[in-house]
Amino acid sequence: MFKVELKNPNAESHIKLDGSVDFTYIMRKDGPYVANQLAPSMARRTGIERSLITSTVGYYYDAFHAELVEILGRHFSSNGQKVDIHLYDSDSLEKLVLEKIEERNVVNVDPLLEGTLPSLSTSRHYALSGVKALTQGERPGSPSVQRQIQELTKNSIYGPAVVTEDDVFSGKSMVEVIVALRQQGIKCSMVCPGIQIGAAAAFSELQISVDPVVRYSSATSRNVLDQVDLGDARDFLLGASGLVVILPDKSLGRAPYVMPFVSPNARVGIPANQEIAFSREILVANLHFFRQVETLLGEPMVLSDVDPSFAHMCSELYGLHPNTPMTKVVTWALNEMESLYRINKELGTLQNRFHKLNLPERMVLLDLNGTLIPDDAHSCQLPAESKLLLQNQISRLAASGIQVGLCSDSPLDPLYHNIAKQLGIKGPIIAENGNVIRYQNVDFCLRELSMIQSLRDKITDLIESSVTPYNQQKDCLSMEFGGRLPRFELNEWAFGVGRKTSISVFGPPQLIEYLDKHLPLEPGLSKDASPQYNYFAIHPGNFRTNKGETLRALAAFGYDMTMVGNSMSDWVAPDSKVRCGFVGESTVSDEILAKASLTSEKPCAEGVVEILSRL
Repeated sequence: MFKVELKNPNAESHIKLDGSVDFTYIMRKDGPYVANQLAPSMARRTGIERSLITSTVGYYYDAFHAELVEILGRHFSSNGQKVDIHLYDSDSLEKLVLEKIEERNVVNVDPLLEGTLPSLSTSRHYALSGVKALTQGERPGSPSVQRQIQELTKNSIYGPAVVTEDDVFSGKSMVEVIVALRQQGIKCSMVCPGIQIGAAAAFSELQISVDPVVRYSSATSRNVLDQVDLGDARDFLLGASGLVVILPDKSLGRAPYVMPFVSPNARVGIPANQEIAFSREILVANLHFFRQVETLLGEPMVLSDVDPSFAHMCSELYGLHPNTPMTKVVTWALNEMESLYRINKELGTLQNRFHKLNLPERMVLLDLNGTLIPDDAHSCQLPAESKLLLQNQISRLAASGIQVGLCSDSPLDPLYHNIAKQLGIKGPIIAENGNVIRYQNVDFCLRELSMIQSLRDKITDLIESSVTPYNQQKDCLSMEFGGRLPRFELNEWAFGVGRKTSISVFGPPQLIEYLDKHLPLEPGLSKDASPQYNYFAIHPGNFRTNKGETLRALAAFGYDMTMVGNSMSDWVAPDSKVRCGFVGESTVSDEILAKASLTSEKPCAEGVVEILSRL
């Protein structure tokens, strides 16, 4: 059950929620703003009178708004909650904000007031799918926040200033804005939002008052932030506005509050089990809007007519052409909604984890076995001269903003303690064939092997059932890291120690062949059997391509990558934007060597030094 109320901010400046309603959703009626945003580009492209486009878009947007309110109300109240939807006329709110600030110095962050007041264009930046906020920064198409503030100071904006905003919810974003302004010498005395939810205690810590047009608070013990949410109808219309998301190439886009673009549960609070149904209804309402506009004007609105940051996202992420009619964009979103959302969600999760790692923008990754040291090396200690030359190159590259790291099948801890520390490598360490990353003492598993213990038990049982008797030893570390391998001539074997997302076995060649032949694996796992190196491993995914997939993913998210290795597992096709280099005596074909960005005829560390010297 839900009720819709058109609120008058002149009559009600303080709304106390008494608990008789479970949830209140606040929405502004922003038709004139949307019409003025969408009309200019279409007018230039088609030659249709701008005023006709504005009135047409405004008329049908009102119908879209009404349909949206009804859909929101039904889904919010579907679990038996009593729901109120409060509607405000955005023009009335903005007028009252302007009356409050009078002639004082102003820094405006309300998009609806841009052009009338000295403004700062700032927004939260989210990972794809809209679940996680990553940073606070500029809105798409605007200079950096720091540069904008510098421009404000040039134009005689000085404190104490009033900061205007369309709404304040928890206050976290506004606090970040005020701190950024203060750092540039602009003092803020007051925040004047159209709507304020709760007490915004964060402002009192900054000794800043809040003077909203309308304030919501709770008359009960419930936290008002749990009782209320708010949004704009334009965030649900494709190409009108939306959430600012960071695209894989680190540019900014705008994503409407529906699948496949973002999670309506995360952004609006729609129950998770209703996200699909809700999104379909909203997309159908979008289709109604764009079809009606096209019918009346005789011309379709196309992707290049709407918000450029939405069009950019559709081009970069989905390959849609700027001339695609919006009716086709909506139909495509409807048809591909669930599969595209799954991809967006996976990308967003990966993007958020990469962001938390705070990886360097530019990096060179070095393979270990066969690259830095020979495949049959009994130690990872490099000759003194090679070590010094390599350290010099690592320092030179670091000074130019390029971090050198490692990328190997070896376990993470030995790579860190035995190689990275020895050589002064401070860049990322990608271990276990691309399955796990460490940077600045933070670890992140890209692929997990959840059944490690049960697989170890299977391997042990299989070996014990063999006709040939084998003797299991303590888990061991390979010799190059100072470990002691089993005595293969005595039929000894052992698991490798220290693996987080894979399993390794060291044993006699015939045992490795036996495991390769007789150990069944679940789908999604792969076996790496190398009898000549007394080595067997199980990896999630494909061990031959995991390393390349990890490098491709990093490159896709805008990281500048160079991989130096000696085998096909170190090769990534050039279209992935990963540069590959190979040292001498590599096991790759002449065809691959010809495609590589960098090569050296010198083997191992000498070859690595030569390749690094060219970067």
